[in-house]
Amino acid sequence: MMVRILVLALGVLLFCNDPALAGAWPRAKGDGFVSAHVSSETESLTDITLVSGYGEYGLTNRFTLGGGLDYDVTQKDIPFAQIFGRWHFPDSEGALRKALSLGIEGNEENQFLTPAFHLGRGFETALGPGWLDVEFSAQVSTDTWGSDFGAYALVGLMPHKRVMTMMALDVLTVGDSVRINAIPSVAWEFGDGRHMHLEWTRAVEGAIKDEVALGLWLEF
Repeated sequence: MMVRILVLALGVLLFCNDPALAGAWPRAKGDGFVSAHVSSETESLTDITLVSGYGEYGLTNRFTLGGGLDYDVTQKDIPFAQIFGRWHFPDSEGALRKALSLGIEGNEENQFLTPAFHLGRGFETALGPGWLDVEFSAQVSTDTWGSDFGAYALVGLMPHKRVMTMMALDVLTVGDSVRINAIPSVAWEFGDGRHMHLEWTRAVEGAIKDEVALGLWLEF
């Protein structure tokens, strides 16, 4: 398993109070978010290799519960699953949103505790509103108690009230090596609280990875 860590980040904007994928922003009590994606290698877009699901629910205005899993269509198993709780600091006069989370993730063979610290910031640009979401995290093996550290950052822009464009940088430490993925994506709102999402993941450093994911976001 690889730990997700943010090393460099500029952020994605958020015009609304409940960004679809912004860890620093809380879900209001009773509000939820779910997503489902199918992924394939860019060399063979018609062959689905992975099906993924993710969800969040606001238990209170400051505590969000979430989880997700991946299903490997080729191997017919679940290589990754997670569950987490995220506590959000009270709003202050400053522009930064802050949150702490703790989760457990992994698969049948390996499990990890994943504490993380989240920062978020909304801003305005000439092209439209934007937001920043940054995550600093650790991955602690429940077997050996060894740790890795990392970071993730997402930058987004809303040039139209129904369109979000995003760019993420995912930095992973795996032993002594580093893996960096660049993840551009776009989401189109085709109905109230419903988005179509297209994402491309391209390895910049480390293991070869070049895949496309298509999915739905639902907020309720």
